[in-house]
Amino acid sequence: MLSWITDYDIESFMDQFNSNHITAVAGKHAAELVQLCRILGIEAKVMEA
Repeated sequence: MLSWITDYDIESFMDQFNSNHITAVAGKHAAELVQLCRILGIEAKVMEA
């Protein structure tokens, strides 16, 4: 079972993702992933607490 603890508002999280599949990464890698998304033509959404 996967679980996590976050200060991020779960209601806001659910409002932004109306899909069954998302990708999340632990650690401070947002800048690199946003750049990769730009290269691949994917919209990146960075969620911060």
